[in-house]
Amino acid sequence: MSAAQLDEATERRFFEKVDRGPDCWLWQGASNAPGYGRFTFDGRLGYAHRLSWQLANGRPIPNGLCILHKCDEPACVNPEHLRLGTYAENSADMCRKGRVAKRLTAAMVHAIRADVRTHRAIAAHYQLDHRTVGRLKTRESWRHLGGEPEQLCFEFVQANLAQHTEAR
Repeated sequence: MSAAQLDEATERRFFEKVDRGPDCWLWQGASNAPGYGRFTFDGRLGYAHRLSWQLANGRPIPNGLCILHKCDEPACVNPEHLRLGTYAENSADMCRKGRVAKRLTAAMVHAIRADVRTHRAIAAHYQLDHRTVGRLKTRESWRHLGGEPEQLCFEFVQANLAQHTEAR
């Protein structure tokens, strides 16, 4: 999404979905499972925080870079809270703050692979993105974890399903 391509109507539509608080500006429109705002522009779905940075800086995000949140609030689109960074910096920041799949254990991965619910239901239960669940189930991620779930993992799934059912 190039900032140069943005017309006034689109910019107005974007900011109609922003709650400009005293600190974070929270996105009120559509969002993904982790809470990052999503915005359709020029026929493409993109991230609201990325567009906010582009609007504030008047230029596209350089290739190979991403937008990092200083405030650690995925819904924030306040350009003062956003900065350019590398994907390596973003990954290191997420690991440092415990916001990545490293919190998954082998037992949880086995449980997710054995779970028969939809990817979105499993993702909501484990607070993951549904695409992460898909990658776990197709063994695109955690490839090193071989074999089928053991009985312990089956029991883990059953306990989690029971807990999920009781929560409703």
